[in-house]
Amino acid sequence: MRVSSSHLRLASPYFKRMFRSGWPEGDALRTKGRVEIRLQNSEDPDALLIILNIIHGHTRKVPRTVDLTMLTKIAVLVDIYECYEVVEMFSNMWIDSLIGDMPQSISMKLTQWIWVAWVFNKPDQFKVATRIAGRQNRDLIETCGLPIPQIVAARIDEQRQTSINRIGSALHDLLDYFNSDDVHCSFECDSILLGALTKEMKSKKLSSEDLRGPCLGMSYEDVVDKAKNIRLPRWNGVCNGYSSYGYHNCSIETHVDPILASLEDYMCGLDLKDFPSHYGRDA
Repeated sequence: MRVSSSHLRLASPYFKRMFRSGWPEGDALRTKGRVEIRLQNSEDPDALLIILNIIHGHTRKVPRTVDLTMLTKIAVLVDIYECYEVVEMFSNMWIDSLIGDMPQSISMKLTQWIWVAWVFNKPDQFKVATRIAGRQNRDLIETCGLPIPQIVAARIDEQRQTSINRIGSALHDLLDYFNSDDVHCSFECDSILLGALTKEMKSKKLSSEDLRGPCLGMSYEDVVDKAKNIRLPRWNGVCNGYSSYGYHNCSIETHVDPILASLEDYMCGLDLKDFPSHYGRDA
């Protein structure tokens, strides 16, 4: 395919550098008047054709909608050639048509959304996709061969690890609370809650030892589900200080739920603005 080097220079800092003197491609362009550039294995020819039509102003040849797979391939090339601005109008159109297809669970499509949102500077989609990944992944995210920056994958996993560690520490503190010399409800109630919590934390692997370190193989949502389902025996006790008896209404949930609620704001996904290098590329 024949293309205009002047159009490529204007649209892409990558090609602007390539066509300078001192580069093989730049020297060939000056001596021969043309240069041949071969596609790399990661560069999809159909995606490249779309980008080249945009760069050369052949907008009628540019599709108004693309599927997520094609958008992902386009994003790979846009990132390589650094032509973010020239495709922005079309990338906005493509992404708007796909927003309703954002997956709600870990999948290759979710990883593709993280990549697309990163390349095309979409904070809302980036936050939603990384939130799902942070809550459901059990290890570092699977990048599916996409050049997602290592720092993004690390931050997602950091949220997963930190939140799980905090749950372990908070449940351990709750054990200490019921095991203290202070009486919080009654000796009987505190003892029953302490025993039930100890037994359930052991059987569900929710101890501070279990929830320490990288916690490989555990997702945040796995641990939250276990914590929400800590069982407590029902027993009769004196109601309101009188002699009548009924089911005692103290529960583990009143202590566990605030612990889990406090983590929700933390597990809300990543902000693009927290990655200065990402924004620096558009300067």
